[in-house]
This record gives sequence, structure tokens and C-alpha cells, in this order.
Amino acid sequence: MGTVQDTLPILTKSVFLNQFQRYSRSKNPESLPATWRAILNMVFAIGAKFSHLVNAPWRGDERDHLVYYTRALNLGMPGDAIVAHPDLQRIQVLGLVSFYYLTISQVSRSWVMIGLACRQGMALGLHLRNLDPQKDAVSKEKRIRVWWSLYSIENLLCEILGRPTAIDQRFCSTPSPAPIDEAYLHQFGGKKLEEWNDGQADASSTPASEDRKAALDQEFVSSAATFFRGRVQLAVLSQKILVNLYSAATVQKSWERAQYEIHVLGEDLDRWYSGLPTEYRFAHSEGKESYCRERILLGFSFYSTKILLTRPCLCRIDKRIEKQGTQSKGLDFEHARECVMAARSVSDLLPDMEVPDVNWIYHHGPWWCIVHHLMQAMTVLMLELAFDVPHLSDAHVDQQAILQIAKKILRWLTMMASTGNESAKSACKQARQQFKGFSPFEHIDTSDLLQMVERGSEPSAEQPSKELPGSERFTPNWMQHSMLHSPPQVSGNPVAKRGFGLELSGLIQ
Repeated sequence: MGTVQDTLPILTKSVFLNQFQRYSRSKNPESLPATWRAILNMVFAIGAKFSHLVNAPWRGDERDHLVYYTRALNLGMPGDAIVAHPDLQRIQVLGLVSFYYLTISQVSRSWVMIGLACRQGMALGLHLRNLDPQKDAVSKEKRIRVWWSLYSIENLLCEILGRPTAIDQRFCSTPSPAPIDEAYLHQFGGKKLEEWNDGQADASSTPASEDRKAALDQEFVSSAATFFRGRVQLAVLSQKILVNLYSAATVQKSWERAQYEIHVLGEDLDRWYSGLPTEYRFAHSEGKESYCRERILLGFSFYSTKILLTRPCLCRIDKRIEKQGTQSKGLDFEHARECVMAARSVSDLLPDMEVPDVNWIYHHGPWWCIVHHLMQAMTVLMLELAFDVPHLSDAHVDQQAILQIAKKILRWLTMMASTGNESAKSACKQARQQFKGFSPFEHIDTSDLLQMVERGSEPSAEQPSKELPGSERFTPNWMQHSMLHSPPQVSGNPVAKRGFGLELSGLIQ
């Protein structure tokens, strides 16, 4: 629960631990609620899988997670449990089973299971604002956090698989989670939560209510709940990107419309970053040791979303659109460069190590989906390399820089594969095919990358990536980098006044 709970609070940690302490003293375990025992076994299954990834001294047999998982299924979903009337604990079991599938690289099964959990959650009304006067504020907040945890898993799996979501945000009215930690909720009996809710409701009424809301925001500026709230807001933005740019309906849009949506969603993404507490701003964190893990988790999610947003522009649009205007080309160029810089920023979140320490990334990063983030960045870098690095200043120097970054990412992937990470093993095979595709290009030498991936688990003797002479000094602040090297901005709406009716069909490949 130390690496997952803050990111996905499907369970209320304090309540679950109290129940565990109380139930563990029971002389008749079979009398305990079956659904609660299923939840306990799923927690054990996820923990057992994690223990072998990090080689924890308390780990057991490598098949223990399968034993816990099988036991949880028998306890939590016997017979017709899937079609029975939903209850909150069974929904939590389904959410944990989905997350477990994700950790063991069964992504398709995970997507099916989280869809079922979301459906049952909607049947229970978790997606709607709870107006029941008999429910106290703390109980309502717990249900809100369960819903947004399911939403976050659903969104992540849709990103990974490219499949549609089971949740239509237009039919959801549940509020965002309050930035108040569990300890405060239980310590003050929901008083802080009620103050927060009142401040949210009255924020636009009077200056006094705005001051009260600002004071509450400052009080809870850096906490696990604030971190989760930021993750949820980013997941909602990511879902908008998937719907607006990657759904089947986009083939009916003009490229002009797609550019406009990329621009608007990009501004929303910038505002999200600007609204983060200072402690969580991963692009300006030099020398800060506190909240390191939170910044890394937010950084991976942010840059992944940035790649998702700008990826449609990283292709040979000029080969598909005849007589494209200068302004349109400029926008495509700018967004494509942001995509490449976001991919470089993903690698910058990883420390430069000759022999990567996988325990570091498993303890500090999103270990359940880290391979997805790394391969997403790797694919963007390989595309830029295949296009002869047109979006950076010095093609030759930056070609070498991209190869160095690819080596860094590959070092981490091969080291994770050597510790039994099945997703990393599959990623290395896919990377090998990507590198082989450069064989016909005489001016691009990927032989070192091929040798690295074929050696697999052997520690690399190469030195960490170093700044190359004459190359752009890379800063993890992609926004600052973009402003320094972007073409002049078009005043006003960047695409609304241009009249080229270009079709989007076939551009997003």
C-alpha cells in the first residue's frame, strides 16, 4: 500500500488496516465477510508481485501472487456474483483485480475487468453527486475516491490499448476528490471536509467565501489527497484528448479542427501544470528532495499526456495535404517538437546510471505502467530519427543526442526485463524490431542499440548519457524549452481564421 495507495485510493487505508488488526485476532477466520477476505487477498497478491520485482527480503515463493489471486476470485466472485446487485466492496474487489492484471502484464483482461467495475459503480450511482442527507460527508468522500480510482485505471488502460472507454463524462456529476488527507477526515469527523465543500459551493458568491476557499487550499497545499486530486484532473484531460483526437469520429473532422483542439487542450494542460502546488512542479525541482516521488509520478503522467496530445502532428503531414498553408505548417512543426521534447523529458525523469537501479524506479515511479511510458517515449524518438530529426536545431548533433537518450531508456528496459518484468521483456522485443527498421539508413547507426537489446540482461558497460558539444542544452521544463525555440506565435485563435478544409482521415497513424 506504500507505493499504490496514494495514487489509487480504492481502499480507505485507515479503515482497512483497523479491520485487518481486528480480524487478524479472530479465532474463526471463516466467519469473516467473504468479500473483505477477497480484498485482503488481492492486496496480498499485488504486494507479492511487487516484492519479487524489488527483491524484497520478505518475499515468498514467486507463485504466491497466483495463490492469493485465485483465493480472492473464489471468495469475492463466486457463482453469479458478477451479475448480482452491486455493492461497494465487490466493486473494490473488481478494481483491485483489474489493477493486479495490469501488474502482471495481462492488460486486455485488466481492461475488461475495470469496465465491469465501472459499470457496477455506475449502477451503484458512484458517478453521480451524492445528495443523500443521511450520508455523512466522510462516507460520501470515500465513495468519490473509489470512483475516481476506477476512472484513473480505466483511462490508463484506454491509453495503453487504444480502446474506447466505458465512461461518458457527460453523464457524470460526481465532484473531484477533496484535497484533504484521510487523517484529517477522521480526526475532525468531516468538519474540514464540510468546510471545503462549503467553500467550493460558495467560491463565486462573495469575496469572503473566496478568501475562505483560498485559505483551505493553502492549508492542504501538499498532501496525498492533493496529489490524487491532481492525478484525477490530468486523467480527465487525457480522456478528452482520447475522445477528441483518437475516436473513430475524428475521420470526419478537418485537420484545421484537429489543430484547434490540440491548441485548446494544450492550453488546458498548461493551466493544469500552473495550478500545481510548488512542491509538485516536476519541471522546476532542482535540489528539492521532499515530495520527490509525487513529482516523478506526476511527471510521467504529464509527459505521457503531452505525447498523446501532440503525437498526431509528428508525421509526414506535408505528404498527405497538398498546398498546406504556412501557418498550418508552423503549428504542426511546433506541436511535433513539443512531442519530441516531451519524450526527451520522460528520459530526463530517470537518473543517469551506468547500471540502472530498478528498485529506484519501482519505489519512486509508476511501476505498474512504467514500461508503457518508456516505450511511448522511445517510439516518438525513433519516429523523429526516421524523419531525419527535422524538429530540432542541429540534425546531426541531435541525431546523436536521440541515440544516447534511446540507449538510456533501453538500459532501464533491459534491466527491468532481467528482473522478471514481463512487460519489459515484450518491450525489448518490440524495440529490437524498431532498431532493425533503420538498417537501410546508412547515416543512422543503431547497431549499438541492437547489441544492447540482444545482450538483454547483461549490465551495460557504457557510460551514462552526457551532454554533447554544440547540442541544445535540454531542460526538463518543456514549456520553457518550447518558448525558446518555437516559431512566432499567431495572435488570437491560431486556426480559426484559416479556410483550408483539410480532412483528418488517415493523418493519425
